[in-house]
Amino acid sequence: MAQTDTQTKEGHLQAPGGRVWYRISGADAPGAPLLVLHGGPGAGHDYLEPITALAADRPVVMYDQLGCGRSEIPDDTSLWRVERFVDEVAVVRRQLALDRVHLLGQSWGGWLAIEYMLAQPAAIVSLTLANTSASVEDFIADAGRRTSAGRSHAARRKARQTAPSTRPPPWSSTSATSAVCRSGRRR
Repeated sequence: MAQTDTQTKEGHLQAPGGRVWYRISGADAPGAPLLVLHGGPGAGHDYLEPITALAADRPVVMYDQLGCGRSEIPDDTSLWRVERFVDEVAVVRRQLALDRVHLLGQSWGGWLAIEYMLAQPAAIVSLTLANTSASVEDFIADAGRRTSAGRSHAARRKARQTAPSTRPPPWSSTSATSAVCRSGRRR
């Protein structure tokens, strides 16, 4: 475990399948730590960095799940199972001595947090889910509806683009007003 200053600790831990990178911001802060599970799979923790502002009140623990960010990226496809990721959360908690934690899961991390809570709910102080759904099946159905709606929207847009122009000529005042409204500022 490397220590970058008295309040930040970072390093790598051995998890099932490879080494995962972690960082604890506000390591000496009071309060139960916040363990953050990022989205993806495939994304790293970086986009959740603003959450470290909470480190004045409690340690904020971020880690890149195996195959993501600063963690190892193994070629073994048998590792990409929800159960292995749940085990990884348990290993991170155990190796960092995170006995009681607040758990935050964002997107895929929310699904992982739900699975973790179902398997190992002990000593979780609170669970926060952000931009996730409680059901993978509902998510897939909703994504299918949105994709279909997106295709319909794209088809309408293409039809408008190929239709004869109904725009006023560029020298008319209506055209200038439209340009100002579209740009959101006066010229």
